[in-house]
Amino acid sequence: MFAGSRKMWVVGIMITLLAITAYYAVPLFIKLYKNYRTDPAEKTKAAPERLAQMTPEQQREYLATLYRTLIHREKPDLISLKTYAEKWGSGKGQYIIYAEHPYLTRYWFSLSPMARRVEYWIAINNDALKKAGVVRVGVRPDPSKAGVVFPVK
Repeated sequence: MFAGSRKMWVVGIMITLLAITAYYAVPLFIKLYKNYRTDPAEKTKAAPERLAQMTPEQQREYLATLYRTLIHREKPDLISLKTYAEKWGSGKGQYIIYAEHPYLTRYWFSLSPMARRVEYWIAINNDALKKAGVVRVGVRPDPSKAGVVFPVK
């Protein structure tokens, strides 16, 4: 009789430990799943109230930082990634935001889902990009090589 009650006691403890683990683990898994489901571009949307207090030059710098965050979330091992806004074309007040790294080639861009994410990032930040005078957003391996550029519509 003692051996049977000891088994029940062990089973009771195991069930209790399993219930406690589930109580703490399920909310964590739900949070991780929600973070996984959201697109990285959603997390790098420009804050309109913050942009309203900035000059156009500061806005371009802020948007370049957000763009860098987007690329970094997709490819975190790009340590020396640079993003910046530079004058584009001969038009006044037209700028392009570039992400620059030797790994960011046309070939890589065509194989990765990054092109869709950049287009989506442009779409959700369209108003902010237009206010800052940004007409194109792109990537390139270095200043001497051509890269991939998307227009801001």
